[in-house]
Amino acid sequence: MLGRSFGRLPWPRGLRARLLTACVVIAVVSVASTAWLTTRSTSEHLKDSVQRTLETDSEIYNDLLIYSMNHPDWGKVDDAVAKLARKTGRRIVLTDEHQNVIVDSARLQGRRGGPLPDRPAAVLDPFNPLGLAFDQFTNDDEELVTSVSDAAPPALSKPTPAEKRERRKLADQAMACLEKKGYTGVESTSEPGAKPYIYVEEESEAAFEAQTTCGNDDALQAPWASEIAWYRRIADATVACMGQLGVTGKVVMDPDIGYPLAEPPEDDAGSAVWEKCGRTAERAAWDPFVTDPARLYLGERNQQGLSFREAGSGRTLAAAGLVAAFAVVLTLLAARRILRPVEALTVAAQRMEAGDLSQRVADDGRDELGRLAHAFNSMADALAANEEQRRRLATDVAHELRTPLANIRGYVEAAQDGVTPTDPALLASLHEEAVLLQRLVDDLQTLSLAEAGRLPLHPDTVDVADLAAQVVAAFRVTADAGSVALAAKVEALDGSLEVRADPLRLRQVVGNLVANALRYTPAGGTVTVRAARDSREGDVVLAVEDTGSGIAADHLPHVFDRFWRADESRTRGTGGSGLGLAICHQLVEAQGGTITVASTLGEGSTFTIRLPAHSAQMAQTRPSPGRTRPDS
Repeated sequence: MLGRSFGRLPWPRGLRARLLTACVVIAVVSVASTAWLTTRSTSEHLKDSVQRTLETDSEIYNDLLIYSMNHPDWGKVDDAVAKLARKTGRRIVLTDEHQNVIVDSARLQGRRGGPLPDRPAAVLDPFNPLGLAFDQFTNDDEELVTSVSDAAPPALSKPTPAEKRERRKLADQAMACLEKKGYTGVESTSEPGAKPYIYVEEESEAAFEAQTTCGNDDALQAPWASEIAWYRRIADATVACMGQLGVTGKVVMDPDIGYPLAEPPEDDAGSAVWEKCGRTAERAAWDPFVTDPARLYLGERNQQGLSFREAGSGRTLAAAGLVAAFAVVLTLLAARRILRPVEALTVAAQRMEAGDLSQRVADDGRDELGRLAHAFNSMADALAANEEQRRRLATDVAHELRTPLANIRGYVEAAQDGVTPTDPALLASLHEEAVLLQRLVDDLQTLSLAEAGRLPLHPDTVDVADLAAQVVAAFRVTADAGSVALAAKVEALDGSLEVRADPLRLRQVVGNLVANALRYTPAGGTVTVRAARDSREGDVVLAVEDTGSGIAADHLPHVFDRFWRADESRTRGTGGSGLGLAICHQLVEAQGGTITVASTLGEGSTFTIRLPAHSAQMAQTRPSPGRTRPDS
């Protein structure tokens, strides 16, 4: 229903109104689309901003937590906080449990930071790093830890020179073992004091088995003596604490990790005491190496964000009005520019419709209207030329029919009046004129069918060499009567000269060309029919050369026009109806070929027919040696 109602809406009929309406609609749609896109982009920008803020807060928290795990106090945290503040653009404040400020990035930058938020963003506690729900962090050794209790302090986790040499020896033995088994070992790290780990990059069961056999993982990854002492200290403190609380404990060596641990009791009450004492011992042991817990406050970014106010909608409406006004003015100017040549074209077309074919319009522009004007002028030229050709055709046809009809009428009236006896001579004259009329009508019909593309053709394989010989033989008597030397010369060194064409129509073309050549060649001259193959393009070329009177240069473009003859007096003694060459042109083109003429006045003319070869395969399967036909 909506589509039908919209289809019945009145649409402006004038070009100016249509352009104006279209531009206004486009402007309104553009403004609406821009507003929608701006709103959507703003929403996405805010979402991305929130995401970036969360990522920035996480980065600040993680960096400061790692600092707390690797420093005994917050005394040197100023540089780290200043660097993070410059990188993230956030105000960073650290305070202790009593709200005493440890460091404020605003003060480091010489600004007043203002009051702190009511609640901290997170609590930096090396023993409970879960303030922002992140449970894994990276220490200076790039090992994932959940709290400082998962590793010994870096300052104490150092091997002795003897331990280094022993691990180096084990690593070299593992590498040599893998090399014997045909694998190349890779050492995971070469940092000073790190435990070497040997593995094979190839992923296969055999490679894994070789790595397990040669790796010596237990020996290579065994804790240093300093680490064992660290964990023994914690285990002893845990057992002592348990004893003070009435629970008996003992220190055992964990076979899996190689560390001494306080063995947990089997009963629940003893396990609770063991867990409490273990945390107390760890905190006491780590206290000299990590900071005290601190509260982290984060301020807003220094840059200004987007603000939305009621005035924004007014500005949008004002911008929409300006765009619409600009579109209206631009449309009126464009319509004026367009309508001027359109109105000129309309007037010229109306006058042409009334019969005035001399109308033309200015086509000096290079835009679409200029091309339209040029096309209009070309159409007018073509119509005028066609009209002139039609008139000339009617005149030529009337002229060609008038002479034989006048002769027939004269003979008949003379016979009726008894002036001329009705004898065989009169009948022969009447028959000659009737044949001439029939030939003219047939030529006109053939030409019109060929030009319309409706001339029936019967293509077949034609040997041009044989066809040239047949035409020469047919015109031998005429040539001898005029004392003209007629010959056929054929050159086919690379195969036969076969083409796909209508043999009767092709012979008609060649015969017409030979007849014209004999007509315009004086006694003692020569007419040669040449047949050959173009070595570059492979086409078959058939040429009729004569040493006759030739054709003037200004006449050459009109040789294939209808009713054209070199003798403008149009006497029977110097030519036929003027349709022969036009028919030849249409017949050759209808069979996929071309016909051209080259002539020099007083020296002769050459008509050249070029036809595509029948096929390369036929030329190869039916080879013909090079031959030259003598005068036939």
